[in-house]
Amino acid sequence: MINLVELVKTNWKAISLFIVTAIIAPYSLYGLYQDHIKQEETKSQIDSFLRNADSLLETTDYEDAIGEYKDVLKQISLQGNPVEYGRTQNNLGNAYYKFSDVQDKEENLNKAIQAFEEALKIFTIQNDPIDYAITQNNLGTTFNDLSGIRDKEENLNKAIQAFEEALKIRTIEKYPLDYATTKTALEASLRAANRTT
Repeated sequence: MINLVELVKTNWKAISLFIVTAIIAPYSLYGLYQDHIKQEETKSQIDSFLRNADSLLETTDYEDAIGEYKDVLKQISLQGNPVEYGRTQNNLGNAYYKFSDVQDKEENLNKAIQAFEEALKIFTIQNDPIDYAITQNNLGTTFNDLSGIRDKEENLNKAIQAFEEALKIRTIEKYPLDYATTKTALEASLRAANRTT
């Protein structure tokens, strides 16, 4: 028969580790669970704010949509919430772009460009090719509009570059409608650029 005292003496490290683990593990797991719950609640709140801002954008309440997107950006970060950050920046760019038709055209187009470029820090051709193409197309459209206000040749060249980037993903085989939209915009920018040179 095994002597319990001898067993403890020879395996005291393993027994000590087991006891410590049995005591600490539940607290550790509870902490991880609480962190997970908090992250899920935060994500749910952010999603709710984004849905609200998207609704405002769809109803042409551009100023309020811009405010909502900015509020969301105060609650999230590029590192902590990359997908939400990229989506918010892209939608903020869309809101500024649409608002540029209402007032302060040049200023709002510039703000749209900044937001789209910020979204492209997340939406790369490797990591998120579809959102990359959408954002590049948005950027091209915005530069094209800005070319009608100032620095025509420079902004048309930037529009052309953005449309060409979008077409790396928006191929005729995979996305024929998106391809047609972007290709048409590219050709219009190329025609306008040829008139300026």
